[in-house]
Amino acid sequence: MSLDRGGIAPAETIGDLRRNGRRLGLTCTGCSRFRYMKDARFPDTVTVTAIALALRCARCGSPDVLTAAVARCSTTGHWPAERS
Repeated sequence: MSLDRGGIAPAETIGDLRRNGRRLGLTCTGCSRFRYMKDARFPDTVTVTAIALALRCARCGSPDVLTAAVARCSTTGHWPAERS
């Protein structure tokens, strides 16, 4: 999983995530919470960067939320688990 404040790459879009079979993962740097966000609420043209800059952690309220393109484990086929 590749993390940075602006997302995977500044130009990567939600459409790119969908086409590549990945999910939008969010990690709070304040409390380490990891969750997935449903991408259905966003059009294909929205960038991961724009989403990251607009988020706050629902648990601790921190604006320091990292976005990541998350893929299934190549060995098991499972998605990484969320953590609270």
